[in-house]
Amino acid sequence: MFNTISNNLTQFFGNNSYHTLKFIRNLVKNMNNSRNLSNTFDKKEKSFGYTIGLYSISGLYNNPKEFIINPTKKYFIRYFINMYNSLNRQQYGNTYRSPLLPIKINEDNSIELQDKNALFVYVLSQEPENENLVVQIVLVETTSDEVILKEKCEGWALLKLLQKNKEKEKDSNQKVEVSRIYIGTPRELIFKYNQIPYDNALISYHSYAYNKLEMINFLLPNYIILGYNEPLPGLRLRNLPPLPNLNENLKIVDFVTTYVKNINIEINPNLEDNILEFGREYRMKKYEIEENQLNKVFIKERKIKCGIHNTWKFINSNGLQNSITLTKITKSLLESNGVLMVDRFFSDPLSCCSIIM
Repeated sequence: MFNTISNNLTQFFGNNSYHTLKFIRNLVKNMNNSRNLSNTFDKKEKSFGYTIGLYSISGLYNNPKEFIINPTKKYFIRYFINMYNSLNRQQYGNTYRSPLLPIKINEDNSIELQDKNALFVYVLSQEPENENLVVQIVLVETTSDEVILKEKCEGWALLKLLQKNKEKEKDSNQKVEVSRIYIGTPRELIFKYNQIPYDNALISYHSYAYNKLEMINFLLPNYIILGYNEPLPGLRLRNLPPLPNLNENLKIVDFVTTYVKNINIEINPNLEDNILEFGREYRMKKYEIEENQLNKVFIKERKIKCGIHNTWKFINSNGLQNSITLTKITKSLLESNGVLMVDRFFSDPLSCCSIIM
C-alpha cells in the first residue's frame, strides 16, 4: 500500500515531497500496527483524572558484565511509561519519557535513586478499573555534560490505577503501594502470559484520583501521560505541577475568540485533477477492477476547517467540526466570504491555528 501511495505522490507533487512521503509512511505504519480499542475508548464518555507518584526502586542490580561502571561518567534511571489495559491486553497512548533521575550504584551493584521525592505523572482515564501504567526502567550512562552514551532496560513493572472515588479525592497520605519488577521489557505483556519477576525487586508508587485534571480535559486527550517536564500549552504555568495540590485548581490562560473571514486560497491548478486521478487509481488497485467499471470520482464539496491545537489536541470547543464552504473561482483560486468563529485562541510557541482544506 505504501509503495502505491508514495509513487502517486511523487508523480503528482514531484521528487521534493520528502516530508509528505515521511508522513504517509508513518501513517501507513500506524494503520498496520493499530489495535481495536473500541471497548476501551467508547465504553464510557466520562474521563477520570489520576496522578501517580513513583517513589523508589529496590532489589534491582546492575550486571557489571553488561554495563561496566566508569567513575568518569554519570548514571541515571529513566522511566518510559505507557497505558495498558488488563482486559484486552493492549498498550496504547503516548510513551512518557521521564527526566534523568540520578542514581547511586553501590558496591554490591544495587541501584538506588538519590532523590527520595516522588516523580508524579498525570493521566485521564475512561476505564480505571481495568487500566494500568506499564513502566520500563532504563539505566542510562552519560558524559559529565549529561550527553547520553548508553541505555539498557533493567526491567519493567505494572502499576494499577485506583477506581474512582465518587465522594472525594484520595488522601495524598494514603499508603504507598508496591509492585514487582519483571525481567525483560514490557513486550512480555503482549507475547507472554507468564512474566518472570526478579526475586526481590520492587517499585513503590502512590496512585490516587485527581479531579483537577478533569476540569481541564479540553487541553489533554485521554490516555496521554504527562509529567512536570512536558509542557501543556493552555495552562498558565505551561506545565503540570511537580507535586499535585488537591486543594488548588489548575489555572488556565486567558483565551480569546477569533474570526477567520475573507478567505482566498491559491492552489496548484492541477491539484484537483491529480487528487481525482489518485482516487481512481487507488480504487482500481484496492478493488482490482478496470477503469470502465468504476463509478465516476468527483469532488462533491470544498470546505475549510480551522482549529486551535496545543500539540496534544484541538482545544477549541467544536474542534475541527466548524467549517465554511469554499467556492472555486478558477482552477487555482478558491475563496469564501463566510466567517469562521474559532474560540480558545491563545499565543504559545507550541500551539498553532490549524487550517485544513
